Order: sequence, then structure tokens, then C-alpha cells
Amino acid sequence: MILSETAMIDAPIDAVFHVLTDFAGYSRWNPWIIAVDGECQPGRVVTVRVDMGGKQRTVRHRLERVDAPVFLQWCDLGWFTIFAFGRRSRYLASLPSGLVEYRAMLSISGPLAWLVKRLYGRSLAEGLLRETQALKTFIEQCHER
Repeated sequence: MILSETAMIDAPIDAVFHVLTDFAGYSRWNPWIIAVDGECQPGRVVTVRVDMGGKQRTVRHRLERVDAPVFLQWCDLGWFTIFAFGRRSRYLASLPSGLVEYRAMLSISGPLAWLVKRLYGRSLAEGLLRETQALKTFIEQCHER
């Protein structure tokens, strides 16, 4: 299962990347990932609290890549990853128009990925969309040109 959302953001790429990597600030703008505890450094473990359709869940992730200001990626940790493994990637690109293209992808693989899709697919898709829209709104309000 692969979910993807894209937004065109009217702000400097460094500002967008800063908001994505300021984990302590997620509670100010993100309606889906409502808290992230940990450092934004490759190899570090972060604890993420998500809103899954009105129910909060806490999951641990390992930061796989942090390439400022264009890429951020983390993956699931825990016993369940042998059955369903999630990876979350965020891509940023400066466009000639001055906008930033932001693309968020969530991939779930493994023998029980179908079950994750069946149980949580709608909540995951809605959460990714809500987060992408909130990021655009938050950054554009902070960085009006």
C-alpha cells in the first residue's frame, strides 16, 4: 500500500524543511501527527503520537535519512514490522515559480500490509491529507510574501 499527497507551498524551502524537522512544534500545526518526541538526526529513534480517526496511538520510528532541505524519512520500529512495515518519506523541491513542491508518501509493505489497509487505510489516507493541508496553511501564514 502506498499513499501520497502533494502540496504547492508558497514559502522558502528552508522554512518548510525547518517546520518538518522541528518535532517539538508539531503540536502547533499538525492535526494527524500531534506529537513527536526525539531528535531529528539520522539513526535516532523518535516516539510519534498520531490521531487515527479520533483514537490516539503511539508508535516508535527510526529516522533513516535527513537531507536538508529536501528529504526526511523515518520507518516503523517494533515487533509488528515483521508483518507490516511502514516507511514515511517527505520530499521537497524548489520550483522556478518560487513555490515549493511538497510530497509526502507513506508505504506499508509486508505479509499483512493488506490488513493494515483494511483496518487503517482510510484513517491513514485522511491523516496524510490533513497533515499536508495543515503544513501548507501553517507555513504560508507564517511566511506571507
